[in-house]
Amino acid sequence: MCRALKIEKDKFICNKIIEALGRIADPKATMIICQYLSNQLKEYDVDKFTIIYIIESLTRLKDKRALVYIGPFLTSEDRDIKKIAQEAFDTIEPNWREIMKNNIEKDKAIQQIFKIKF
Repeated sequence: MCRALKIEKDKFICNKIIEALGRIADPKATMIICQYLSNQLKEYDVDKFTIIYIIESLTRLKDKRALVYIGPFLTSEDRDIKKIAQEAFDTIEPNWREIMKNNIEKDKAIQQIFKIKF
């Protein structure tokens, strides 16, 4: 499925692959999905539902590496995306608000706060 996500061009099919990867809940898919998200954000026509599918799948994977990629959506202007990003953080890192509060006072960006070393 990960290979299919890399080569598939149809966004509907990609959304279904992402959804399935989340349901399987194999953390090996985390970085593949995150890379797909990064690629989609480079395009101008990324749609809201693709972002929602991605965040939901990353939430099911419960892999802390995904927090760096979900983080920018915590300040999204879209209420639905912002809410689902907060729910993802609540699931993956329940103490995230406290962690952010402690680190924002030190002027750290969200990417620095939740950067996971491999």
